[in-house]
Amino acid sequence: VLPQPYLYYNMHSLRNFQVRTLVRVSLALLLLLVWSSEALRPNDEEDPKNKLHTDKAEDPAKAGKGEIHIALSVRERIREDPNGYLHIGVALCMVGVAAVLPFTSRASELEMYAEKDAKLADSKASVGADFAAEAERRADAAANRSDDEDEPDEDAQGDQQIKPKAHAMRTGLAMGFVDVEFEKEWERDSLPKNMRRGAVLMSGAAVGMILDRVYHLWEIKTCTGHITNRRWIDIASLFVLVKVFIASMYCSFAKVPNHLVYWVIVVFFSIFFVLVNLPPLTPSCSDLQSMKDTCPAEEQDQIAPFFIAWIKRDCTLQGHTACQMCQLFLLILPYILPQFRQTHLALLWLVAAYLGTTWGYLWFYKDDEEETVHQSDVQLHTFLLVLTLGVSCAKKYFLEKGMRKQFVDDYSQKESSRKLYDIFQDMVPEHVIPRMLKNETIADPVNRVTVLFIVIADFDRFSSRMTPRELLKFLNQYFSKMDAICQENKVTKIETVAEEYVACVGVMPEDAGMPHSQLLPRLFNAADQILDLQTEEVKFKMGAHSGPIVAGVIGQKLPRFRLFGDTINTSARMMQKGIPGTLQFGVETRNDVPDSIPIKERGEVMMKGKGNVMAYVFDRETNKKTTSGQKTLSAPRASAARRSVTSMMLMNQPAEEEGNDNRQEEGDKVDKIIAELFVEKEQHRIILSQAQAFSDTEPLPPKMFSEGEWMRWFHHTTVVRKFLLRLNRQALLLAVVTLADVLHMEHVQAWKRPDKNTGLLNQTIGNDTLEQRDGRFTVFLTSRALCMVLILVWSYASRTSWMKHSPRSVQIGLTVTNTIVYGLLFLSYDAVVIPQIKRHFTDLPRVDIFNQQMSLVFVLGFFIVANTHPLLFYVSLVTIFAAALLIHFRDATSLYISNIGRVVFMCTAVLTTLLAHQSEQTSRARFKSRKKVAESQVRIEKTLNSLMPPMVLQELRLRTVGSEEMPAHPYKKATITQSDLCGFTALAATREPHEVVGFMGDLFGRFDELSDVYEVYKVETVGDAYIAGMAEAPLTYKNSPVAVVQFGMAMIQACHDWATNLGVNVKCRVGVHHGECMGGIVSTGMMRYHLFGEFMGAVDTLEATSREGVTQISKACKLAMEQFLNEEGKGRTLEALFPGLISRTDDKLTTSKGEVHEYSEVGGATFLIYASKEAAADSTKPALQAAQPAAVPTVAAAPAAAPAVATPPAAAPPAPTASGNTEGAAETAAKRGDQ
Repeated sequence: VLPQPYLYYNMHSLRNFQVRTLVRVSLALLLLLVWSSEALRPNDEEDPKNKLHTDKAEDPAKAGKGEIHIALSVRERIREDPNGYLHIGVALCMVGVAAVLPFTSRASELEMYAEKDAKLADSKASVGADFAAEAERRADAAANRSDDEDEPDEDAQGDQQIKPKAHAMRTGLAMGFVDVEFEKEWERDSLPKNMRRGAVLMSGAAVGMILDRVYHLWEIKTCTGHITNRRWIDIASLFVLVKVFIASMYCSFAKVPNHLVYWVIVVFFSIFFVLVNLPPLTPSCSDLQSMKDTCPAEEQDQIAPFFIAWIKRDCTLQGHTACQMCQLFLLILPYILPQFRQTHLALLWLVAAYLGTTWGYLWFYKDDEEETVHQSDVQLHTFLLVLTLGVSCAKKYFLEKGMRKQFVDDYSQKESSRKLYDIFQDMVPEHVIPRMLKNETIADPVNRVTVLFIVIADFDRFSSRMTPRELLKFLNQYFSKMDAICQENKVTKIETVAEEYVACVGVMPEDAGMPHSQLLPRLFNAADQILDLQTEEVKFKMGAHSGPIVAGVIGQKLPRFRLFGDTINTSARMMQKGIPGTLQFGVETRNDVPDSIPIKERGEVMMKGKGNVMAYVFDRETNKKTTSGQKTLSAPRASAARRSVTSMMLMNQPAEEEGNDNRQEEGDKVDKIIAELFVEKEQHRIILSQAQAFSDTEPLPPKMFSEGEWMRWFHHTTVVRKFLLRLNRQALLLAVVTLADVLHMEHVQAWKRPDKNTGLLNQTIGNDTLEQRDGRFTVFLTSRALCMVLILVWSYASRTSWMKHSPRSVQIGLTVTNTIVYGLLFLSYDAVVIPQIKRHFTDLPRVDIFNQQMSLVFVLGFFIVANTHPLLFYVSLVTIFAAALLIHFRDATSLYISNIGRVVFMCTAVLTTLLAHQSEQTSRARFKSRKKVAESQVRIEKTLNSLMPPMVLQELRLRTVGSEEMPAHPYKKATITQSDLCGFTALAATREPHEVVGFMGDLFGRFDELSDVYEVYKVETVGDAYIAGMAEAPLTYKNSPVAVVQFGMAMIQACHDWATNLGVNVKCRVGVHHGECMGGIVSTGMMRYHLFGEFMGAVDTLEATSREGVTQISKACKLAMEQFLNEEGKGRTLEALFPGLISRTDDKLTTSKGEVHEYSEVGGATFLIYASKEAAADSTKPALQAAQPAAVPTVAAAPAAAPAVATPPAAAPPAPTASGNTEGAAETAAKRGDQ
């Protein structure tokens, strides 16, 4: 038992469990042998007290016959005891049981692992379930096969996925984080919390000391004498203690306690806990004798406790009360010290303050026999205090270890939240992120913005002569530079679609209070720098317009921040009608342009829907002349361009270094936002403040944590984990201490000692006969044996399913067991202690004085039992009631605990509940952090997977750091669907813009849910068009043309249900194509995975020429579905899956706007899929054909030849605006405007 601290840190090399167990048992028995042969066998022949005891034998008649032979060895005294070998045999039997118990536990565990392995091998569950079961089996094995408390948690492997290696933690005496900077960050975070917690403990200690001083004043007032002259000393000490209490409370409530004040209080208590047990702060033995001699007879009963203290010599630094107070101080000192590595100061206190004062005290009173009566107990008390310090430091170690893990969890949660926050920042502006996380509908009107459209002029010329891979690299080259320029000039990037780039100023909240004329220079500077990127071959067309817009976020998957309103349409047309190499804008923008920006009037320009519009252009030549020699913003170097956090995370690249202040500010902002997801309002709560976010109700309220889930997590990670190890150690400690106590009882010949009817054994040993005196051993061994039986019962219960699945029952069972053990220990030590309450200590031999110290051993044993197994706070309150009950029965026992000692004992019980409170607080905080980390990780993965296909994401993460070329993937068997909303234009004309944004978000949210059901990948949303599909890896894990077509049919049905619920006339049409295309990532600022190629133009044509409520598929798609069904081999046919499938018989493919396309553009004949066979039959009737909607000639026809990049649907209704014109974003400018 004693070498446990050493073995704990230095036996990691002995990985064999049996060897470790045998070494521990052997060392424990060796120390026990040394103790029994040396410590318990004093040189009694030279001890005058033994002679004194012989001379003052209480029963002279028995002096010659029954005289106690102190000088005999333990072995000889065992032989004298008629039942000595039986007593030793029972104790050795308990030691043997405790030694064998770990081996039985190990055998049971091996059987359990073998059974789990067999079940896992026979299991036919999914791969994910097998993986989870294997992970659980490995976690259990790692947690239980090692008997080291310092093993990682069962979810350590999961933590490694989150925690950086630099945040690894050293364990042992040098506990700390490997990363020095991270250790400093931990200190900055934990030091104030630990100091506040220590200040609370010191406040309680101050209150206890104040009560002690008040009691001492009452003690002085009770009896007259020269001791009353010290009243002023007590009053002065009371004044100092009140000051200390106020200072401690100040530190406990301060956000950052004053270090100097805190350490002054610590030093004060470390000195005062010693001085309070010395004169003049406490009466000396001479003072107590003076009180006895001077007090009137009528006051004798009032001061009887003081007489007992004088008789027991509980008036020295080695008295019971002083030793108990030192025990209490050593129990709380590790928690007063802010860091575990400072616990060496507790050892320093023990050596310097306690032992130094002790030897000084003994030297000062060397001539006073009464004051030095406890001199022989210094070694025993020091041993007990060292053991107390070891127990307390062990609790401090595991408490700080848990707090460090909580800190890492919190840090991981912050990092995960920050990453999530950064991802959203790359997708949407910062100010809408909190509302997005709350799933709010975002549609904010902005009174004045300026939108900038940029397009690569004659892009078709580039796309026709470049391969898709070259085209992808070409776009990335320019868009990445535009990202850097916009960021440098504080211009908000909105989106990129094909060859278009959209940006804006004035949409951010910080721009709202500024005059718009102060914002335009940023936009013009950015435009000027972007135009500097032009070459002889590559030219840009730019257009800008100022006015009101509605800013909103569309989509659950792949969310987009979009602008809606006529300002967008006008800006796009300004770009379309612009001159390559110039920035063109209208009157609205001209009115806000400051005089410092040179402009030229271009004249009137004809624009569709606007008529002749006066246009102006940015005079770059004049601007360069006027700004010559002045400091201007130049285009940033490519190497200096900031890559988005998202791109760096995707490719496992280290994030850019930030200042600590900025990082902390950003972290606090992220914490505040993420906290809103779980708890809306923090309530001040002193007791278990961490429990306020937990609920037991079903269903679980939003933003709350499950109480039952936490209970199971706490039970599995804290109670069940290492339960057998703690139980085995408890059994070994109990057995060895029992053997030591039996040897001690034999040494003092307890079987010969009659009970004077002062203890609980008075009914058992009522007469002075040897037969009845042996009842002392009977009660002692029975009590200890019952304790061992309880341990064996729990050892068996720990291997049952009840232990794992009944956390509340286990808590109640452990509490009841602890209470029974308290009583059994109390009863057993009552049997050990020989009643000597009325006998003066100077009349006792050394071994009897040693016997009277067992109450101190009981107090330490009580604390160890109470803290062996983790208990919940409210359950641990039973410990206080149990301690109060034991104190109540103290007067009926042989155990001596003074009045002050009783208070100290109650403080020990209170300390146990405080530790349980802290443990539960830490556990709940860790659980919440882990849940938040898990939630953040899920959201991060979900967001990243919506940015691009998961396998592409994995490919990016495995890329070499610094690699510039983005991956591109050719797809040979891609099946892509595109939908469009018919009638949405008319609906948008009658609703407010924010309503239209809500409509699109709701409907596209339904489409997003369907994409998860059919496992298709959402490629993009363009206006009110929704594009998704499947292909071979890495686009999707499976490739089913049938599933894509079914998804298209499901979108039609979802749109029908949505429109029916709203009572509006909106229908969906769908086109599906199968063929070859190219996929790749565009831009580094807002990384997007796009599909390129003529194939995407065919998808657009199939959708545009489809009919309302109908899915049109190409011939290649039909053949791919037939091939897939044949290879599937399940007997399914197209006719059975799609009974409404018919061949299209029209001569030409015609859009709703009258545009005509040839069948050759989509690879041949097409097929229409109606909702049912009857609907397909009705569609062939002439009346129904005549009822088809007429073309709406509001937008000019798109070119018949589709470019080699993904384009928006030629016939798709444009996005809604406040004016009713539904063109809404960059896609409307590229293919639907006037060309």
